Amino acid sequence: MLERLEEDSKAKTIDHTQMRLFGGITLRSLRLWEKTLWSTGKVTKQTSDKIRELNEQVHAILGENMEEAEKDGE
Repeated sequence: MLERLEEDSKAKTIDHTQMRLFGGITLRSLRLWEKTLWSTGKVTKQTSDKIRELNEQVHAILGENMEEAEKDGE
């Protein structure tokens, strides 16, 4: 999902609203994955760090997209 979000952001193949929706779905998926791992006791520091890194990447992509939308007047 993250790769698709990043590709579509760079290629500008989806609009700002679609980008926010897809980003929100990606973030919710990451939170659900982390919550599931914690509930089963199968989360490691490495996994938790990776999930945090992925969250930061999504926020960065969405932030870039929002800045571009403001420049374009959306």
